[in-house]
Order: sequence, then structure tokens, then C-alpha cells
Amino acid sequence: MRTAHATICVALVCALFTSASAQEAKKKSTPTNSVSSVADIAFGGGQLKDYVAEVRKKFPDSKIVVDGVGEVRLPAAPLPRVSLRAALEWVPKTLEARGNSVVLEPQTGRGADAVFVLTKQSAPRTPPPAERQAKDYNLSDEIRPGVKPAIVEAEVKEMLKLRQPPFEGSVAYDSKTQMLRVAGTAADIRLADHVVETMTQGQRIAAALPALRESLKRLEDRVAVLEKAKSSGK
Repeated sequence: MRTAHATICVALVCALFTSASAQEAKKKSTPTNSVSSVADIAFGGGQLKDYVAEVRKKFPDSKIVVDGVGEVRLPAAPLPRVSLRAALEWVPKTLEARGNSVVLEPQTGRGADAVFVLTKQSAPRTPPPAERQAKDYNLSDEIRPGVKPAIVEAEVKEMLKLRQPPFEGSVAYDSKTQMLRVAGTAADIRLADHVVETMTQGQRIAAALPALRESLKRLEDRVAVLEKAKSSGK
């Protein structure tokens, strides 16, 4: 009876030991989640690729791509208890990395599939130059009565000078043909259209004012004569 009891106890101990060993082995075989874990990094300064190698040692299952910026030098980095993301986000914040346009691209994937890319920021695309065009404005008295070409030309030039980006076209009036030519972008031409039309209307009104005043004066004189005749008839 005692022998049987002892045998059962030994069997139970062996089973518990085997189970504990299996669980420990499972823990050791399970990779660490680099995205959620933290580590201490003590980088003494050097090239970016050396820093990334140090980060990979701390986060063995991390997926980090260095695209054309591995030679950029970085300062020393005593970074206690940082996550993988924080360790990589530190790079573009350094003066040396900013001077070389190093950026950390947005993370692709999640968890163990997360991929981080350190690369050089692409230069902004330069828009193509605006297409040049020209337009003529007839400032003859037949077409625009009362308009003074010199004043219109000066005002168009002045308004185009205020444009941003700076006006690089030309404005010229030909007294022989009585045509004002404006050369520039489509936006320049639209502004010239507005100025010419506004000036034309304003100068037409100004030119008509003396005639209106004269007509009003004659009307006032006639009313005065009628009033006088009416008084005399009484």
C-alpha cells in the first residue's frame, strides 16, 4: 500500500515538472512583440545604419528599412525605456537628420507585421511655367470715347506690378495703332481685362460730366426765364 502511494506521488511530481518545463519552453519560443515592448538604447553616435543595427538588437523581430540614408551621421542617443516607434521617431528629430531631409514614413502593417521605413524626403514638384499669351485693347476714341490711353496704360502696369508671383510680362501702348498690348499669363490677362474695363467706364463718365453740367445749366436758365415770364404776367 505504501509502495503504491509512493509511486503515485512520484508520478504526480513528474507530471507537474513536465508541465512547467513545457510552459517555460513555450515562453522562450514565443517571439517578443517589438511594437508594444520597450528597451534601453545607448547609442554612442555614428551612422544611421549603425543606430538601426543597435535598435534591431533590442527589438529582434522588428522590420526596419533604411532607404538611401544609412550614411547620415547621428549624435549619441541615451534613450531609456523607449518603444520601437519612439526609437525610430527620434531619428528625424535630430539636427543632422533634418539637414539631410531624413523622414520616417508612416508605418505600414500592424503588430508583428509593422514595417518602418527611414528614407529621404522627396523634393516638392515644381509646377510647369504658366503658358504665355498676349491680348490687344483698342483705346481709340471711336471704340472707347473719352478714354485717355496713357492713364489706362499706367494703371494696368501698376496693378500688374502688385501680382504674386511677380509679373514678368509686358505692357505697351502703340500710339499709331492706338492699341494697348498686354503679354503675360492667363491670370495677368484677366487682371488687365478688369482694369481696362473699369478705367473705360470711369473715364467715360468723367468725359460725360462736363456735357451733363452744361445741359443742367441750360435747363436751369430756361426754368429761370419761365419763372420770370410767369411773374411778369401777373
